[in-house]
Amino acid sequence: MINLISICNNSFTGTVSSSINYLKQFLEDRGHETTCYDYFYTLPNPVFIRPDHVMEMNIIPEFVKMYKNWKKNLPIIHNIELSQIDQIVLKDLFSDLKYMKGNIFGFQVSTVNLGYSIIAAMKIRQMYKDSIIVFGGYHMSLGLENKVAKLLLKSGVIDCAVRDDGSEPMLKIANNDYEEIMSGKFSVDIPHPKYTKNDVIETNPVFPSVSSYGCPFKCFFCASKRDNVFGDLGSFRDHLLHCKDLGFKGTEINDDNLNITLSRAMEIADIMCDVNFDYWTGWANQKNINNELMEKFHLSNCKVLMIGIECFSASVAENMGKERIIKDVMNTIDIMVKHEILPCMTLITSMPGETEEEYEFTLKTTIEIRKKYGDKVIFVPSIFQMYPGSDTYNNPEKFGISFEYWDGNILPEFGEIIETIPKTFSVGISNEKIMERWKQLNAESYSKRIIIPYSKSKQKRKLIR
Repeated sequence: MINLISICNNSFTGTVSSSINYLKQFLEDRGHETTCYDYFYTLPNPVFIRPDHVMEMNIIPEFVKMYKNWKKNLPIIHNIELSQIDQIVLKDLFSDLKYMKGNIFGFQVSTVNLGYSIIAAMKIRQMYKDSIIVFGGYHMSLGLENKVAKLLLKSGVIDCAVRDDGSEPMLKIANNDYEEIMSGKFSVDIPHPKYTKNDVIETNPVFPSVSSYGCPFKCFFCASKRDNVFGDLGSFRDHLLHCKDLGFKGTEINDDNLNITLSRAMEIADIMCDVNFDYWTGWANQKNINNELMEKFHLSNCKVLMIGIECFSASVAENMGKERIIKDVMNTIDIMVKHEILPCMTLITSMPGETEEEYEFTLKTTIEIRKKYGDKVIFVPSIFQMYPGSDTYNNPEKFGISFEYWDGNILPEFGEIIETIPKTFSVGISNEKIMERWKQLNAESYSKRIIIPYSKSKQKRKLIR
């Protein structure tokens, strides 16, 4: 038996299952019984506590306490200060751990759930002495030399770290044939989950789907360097029709960019028209949006498209690795609003090289767009962060960024690794100024936060299948 665990941020999804269900299907198709534990909460992002903290491993002090508790066979969270949401997440996790069968535990790890995953892994070590613990997902895929993975491996918290697609690596682990660090490649043969009627939740009948992987853009802040892999659209269509027959009302298409090519986007639009869900959404590329495509998307009941705009300054955009022509952005918004599709556009404030004047221009443009379109357009602002593997992380001097590193003496036995992990970074802007900018952008970005029609509850949700 293989146990797959994912703790998801409910702020960014309206579904009740995560991508680990694709991994479950891959393993079950090859004869390995697998159970998914999907947990959904509205999780706080650590960046809003210290916007200059590097997200690689900003919980080093807590890790040291947990490690010492584990080695003394004390409760892992002994003397750890927990928030209310921490207590809820850990209560659910701990209550389920005692019922999990088998000895393989795979965690889908992100920057916001890293701490919870480490606590759960240490708890498993205490409960199941012969356990094999695997960390995979986005956070384990960052960078060529993942220092977090090295720390967790050397300290014995995990047995294996998996980069990129976990399918083939997890299959090897299930057959007891694995190395400490393994990498998988995404395949055109996407193992779409074989959901049943039991997976349809009446108050939230939305599921995640995917037809491709990878992004052609190489933005300086992004650590994802996956090549484009396009799955078979016939299989994608069959999967959607099966889910529609089960009673699902909508889907979130989790392709990095579902309109990387205009021709493929048109094929997807035709498929969505045939399936005829009540609602669907996805991530899109601003450049390949035109009237013909948006008309088809509208007819197929596309309600929201997430688009990475990031800023309105041409010079910052060029430095970032994206072209930005304001009239093109405005044209994109006009087309989407015309076809009643909500543009949900991401913004990033306080990027390297962004001057006060450039920030003010982005803020002014955001205000003007919102004044013109109201709730027909929303923006989702965030604060620039450093991710291992990104150009800004690998070449900080090039972008005027400086690092402060953790003190290895905090846990001397692993000091050589800890002192290579960045603690904070600076782009020459104070934390107070960064937070002021974010609050200003946030105040002007939307007035209606809930954009997922079927998310009728903001309470935590859990799905075990």
